[in-house]
Amino acid sequence: MDSPARTAFRLLIATGFGLLLATAFAIDSDELNASPSATWIIPLMMITAFFCAIAIAGGVAPFDTYFPLETGAQMRERLEKEHEADLNDAEVSDAWAKLESEVLSEMIGESEE
Repeated sequence: MDSPARTAFRLLIATGFGLLLATAFAIDSDELNASPSATWIIPLMMITAFFCAIAIAGGVAPFDTYFPLETGAQMRERLEKEHEADLNDAEVSDAWAKLESEVLSEMIGESEE
């Protein structure tokens, strides 16, 4: 299984090449002239797609948050560690809550006497 970054990189490169082909057709049919119009959106989208693909491959923020470079096994290991840490935090919270309820019960018992 490929990493999410690798999959996004390939998708954006393919999109960039498709937009490059559309730009070539627009230049060939003389639709892409020097005047600013909606036809310039396609080349700008192509440049953006290539830029994002390169940024994702390099692990540049903020893309590294959404498309991590780790493999499936590395992701599974990281998520298991996070889950274990959450369980430990929950156990500690439960222990503190139990201790607090015991202390409050003792304080109420002492105040009633």
